[in-house]
Amino acid sequence: TRVRVRQERERISGSRFPIYDLYDMGAEYYVEDISEKGLQILGINTNAGESRTFVVQGYAFDDIQSFSFDAESRWAKAVSGEGLARAGFEITDISEEGLRELRALLSKLAPGYGSAR
Repeated sequence: TRVRVRQERERISGSRFPIYDLYDMGAEYYVEDISEKGLQILGINTNAGESRTFVVQGYAFDDIQSFSFDAESRWAKAVSGEGLARAGFEITDISEEGLRELRALLSKLAPGYGSAR
C-alpha cells in the first residue's frame, strides 16, 4: 500500500503511515495521500463538514517531531471490498512548527519535495 504526496498536481509515491484523532488516540487510521493542503485517510468514519484534530506521531519516523493540525472533511465514502471507510480532509489550521514538521515528513516520503520553491 502506498501514500501519494501531492505538491500542486504532482503525485509522488511513499509508504502509508498511521495518523490519530487527538480526541480518540486509541483509534489508528492510515494516511494514503497527503499534501500541505490536505490528506486522504483510510479507516475513518466521518461525514463531509466534520472537523477533526489529527496527530502524526514522531516515533513513526526517525527525524520528525510529533505534530497536530485541524482538518475538515470534504468528502467521505465506504470502500467496498476492504470494509473500511475513506475520507478526504482539508487542513484548516496548523502551527508554523507543525507546518515545518509536515514539510519535513513530505520531504522524507518524497525526496526533493519542495525543492522547486
